[in-house]
Amino acid sequence: MKVSAKAIMRTSPLYSYWQTNQNELDEEERLLMVNEEDVSSSLFKNEPYKWENLYQSIIREICNGDKSAINGLLIVLNTVKEDYRERIILSLRDEKIFDEETLDLLNSKKKVEFKKKYKTLRFLRILFAIFTNPYCIKLNRKKHHLYEKTGAFFFSIRKLF
Repeated sequence: MKVSAKAIMRTSPLYSYWQTNQNELDEEERLLMVNEEDVSSSLFKNEPYKWENLYQSIIREICNGDKSAINGLLIVLNTVKEDYRERIILSLRDEKIFDEETLDLLNSKKKVEFKKKYKTLRFLRILFAIFTNPYCIKLNRKKHHLYEKTGAFFFSIRKLF
């Protein structure tokens, strides 16, 4: 199934955040989404750029047939509060990104056993995405990590062309 990049972007809870100046007020609003009870939530809380890359990369992996990536998406979705998680799943349905079977698996919140034939390649593709910012995530906030700096660099290069 061919899914547009814009459709995937719109399903992210951070979609509007990337359109802001990412100042203190914007940060406070973003942090209201964090599921403090989840051990993985520090990713969403402290590294939104990496979270966004993971989110978009995993969705693309699933769209390209790697159903085992659903377990990764479940982990990513657990980093946000339940009402945001539900909104994301509704957006994925509204944007027709996933079929009903995949949406049911996401709603069940249960880890699913699949063959993991893509694991190494998926890891490398996601790592590459984090450093090269193929999803054109606009980083206005201070860049603390090397991958944020390289991502911002590649974003500025893309804007030139």
